[in-house]
Amino acid sequence: MSKTSLEYQAENAKLKAKVKVLEKENAFYKDLISNFPGMIFVTENWFEHGKYCVKLDYSNDFAHTVTGHSREDCRNMDVDFAKTLLHPDDYTVSQQSFNFLSQEKNTGKPFAGPYRFKLANGEYAWGLGCEKSMKPDDDNGHRKFANCVIPFTEEMHNDEQIQTLIARSRKKANEAKDKKMNEKDLEILKYAAKGYGIKGIAAIMKEKIKTTASRISRLETKLGLCSMTDLAIYAHTHGIADNPENCDKDTTTRNYNI
Repeated sequence: MSKTSLEYQAENAKLKAKVKVLEKENAFYKDLISNFPGMIFVTENWFEHGKYCVKLDYSNDFAHTVTGHSREDCRNMDVDFAKTLLHPDDYTVSQQSFNFLSQEKNTGKPFAGPYRFKLANGEYAWGLGCEKSMKPDDDNGHRKFANCVIPFTEEMHNDEQIQTLIARSRKKANEAKDKKMNEKDLEILKYAAKGYGIKGIAAIMKEKIKTTASRISRLETKLGLCSMTDLAIYAHTHGIADNPENCDKDTTTRNYNI
């Protein structure tokens, strides 16, 4: 039996009522997130043509009030801009989080750690940062990260457990800085940053593929990384690689990339 005109009207009225409820809820949550006393950023991260790229998709009002950076500034965010938000001694901790989150197996897993961020007045304050990688909607290699940094209150800063957490993070950051790399390690990082794979690097370094593969494996273990992409990102973010735009690539050797 087909529905009558009155029945359709009744259904439409119910749907409109549901839409209004959803609009109210969305407005409430949007207001809550915007005024939440934590710095919230949603970024789109990807690696393209030997360059690590970051694009800001969303940030709440609190984040701009605390840092003093406008949304326009943040929309131009890249690796260098991200460094201006963090204390120089804490950038390694942030890099560790990216290396963890960029691995496919860690999609959806949170990474948390304390670090200092720069306030609008130029001073630094401690905060607890939590990041989570969200599964991309397509296969273009772009991955969204949800980031939230909650500034420590005086009570939190004096808490013994939090001070222990800070000490552990400082130790990890210092251990990462103290890792010694030889000339071959640096060569591998530079070529990885240019987009070469194991075969390509072996051809350039004029050694057996098996030898190069072993060098790369040892280097990944030394740096706590898991792939050639991780090595490339590490090279760029630590100033080891040349500016990608100035790289003179040998296209013949480049074909060895795997």
